[in-house]
Amino acid sequence: MKVTIVVPRFPLLSETFIIRQEEGLRANVITFHSTEMAIPAGMQCEVLPDKKSFIDYIRKPFGGTYRLKHDASQWFLKLLGELKPGVLLCNFGGTGLRIASIAKKHRIPMVIHFHGYDLSKSLRDPTYQQS
Repeated sequence: MKVTIVVPRFPLLSETFIIRQEEGLRANVITFHSTEMAIPAGMQCEVLPDKKSFIDYIRKPFGGTYRLKHDASQWFLKLLGELKPGVLLCNFGGTGLRIASIAKKHRIPMVIHFHGYDLSKSLRDPTYQQS
C-alpha cells in the first residue's frame, strides 16, 4: 500500500521520527512549509511552493472546523492526484483535522498520529473536540 505522510512543516531537528517513518514505510512526504534545514537526500518531499507559514493556509469559518484555504487545497488535491496514496499518515492532530474533509471526499483512508501538545492542550478547544 502506498503511504503518504502529511506534516505541517518539515524537517525539524526534534521530529526525526518523520524521517524514520518515511524510510521505514518508503513513503512520500507532503509538507506545507519547509524549514531552513535541508530535506534529506533521496527523500520524496513535496513542499507548498512559497514562503508562507502553515498557519497562512488555514481558515476557520465562524463556528466551523479548521480547513485548508482554497490555494493550499488545490495544491494538495493536485498532489494527491499525482501520488495516488493508499493511505494518508498525518502527523499531529491539527494536520489531520485540516485535511480530513479532503480525504473523506476522495475516499482516502487516513491515520492520525498524535504526539503530545495536540493530544493535551488542543483537546480544550471546542472545535477540536467536535471534530
